[in-house]
Amino acid sequence: MSQVELNGELFTLERFPPNAEEEALQAWEAADEYLLQQVNDVDGLTLIFNDGFGALSCALAERNPVSINDSFISELATRHNLRMNGIDEESVRFQDSLSPLPAAPALVLIKVPKQLALLEQQLRALREVVTPETRIIAAAKARDVHNSTLALFGKNPRHYHHLAGVEKSASDPLRFHGPQACRCAANLQLEAGRYAVDHP
Repeated sequence: MSQVELNGELFTLERFPPNAEEEALQAWEAADEYLLQQVNDVDGLTLIFNDGFGALSCALAERNPVSINDSFISELATRHNLRMNGIDEESVRFQDSLSPLPAAPALVLIKVPKQLALLEQQLRALREVVTPETRIIAAAKARDVHNSTLALFGKNPRHYHHLAGVEKSASDPLRFHGPQACRCAANLQLEAGRYAVDHP
């Protein structure tokens, strides 16, 4: 169990199920912090994909977001962390990845999953509900971003506007640069330890 400041508020977050051996491991990532930095100027229906331990859901509970995940353990973890922070569980709507998505979201936050098949399924589902005004932002750990990951964003909806590049350093393992426009032929290039989205 540990505390983190997200969106200007202090939250207590815990991995789930609680495990004494993993107590030192944090229940949020730099990707969560990056995504939260992008949401202040967007109002309306918010969809959150793959929120592992509920950091995003806790920080954005006032928006009454929809949390979409293929892991029931992640839903239990999110509910657990909502309760730990005195947040009503009903403030977040939970659904699995196969349920129909709500129409016309204003904001979509994607924690890029390791499984490309899951990401592809989620992007295809989004294609049916996004509008030209929908803002979609994705972020991931450096080790989870590959050319094949970016290719999925390219071949799916034309509305994918933002994908964070990632820099790895010894002092701060993950620092995100972006958002940058992600177009159909986006490629991932590695230069001096920096991952960045590149366009033709």
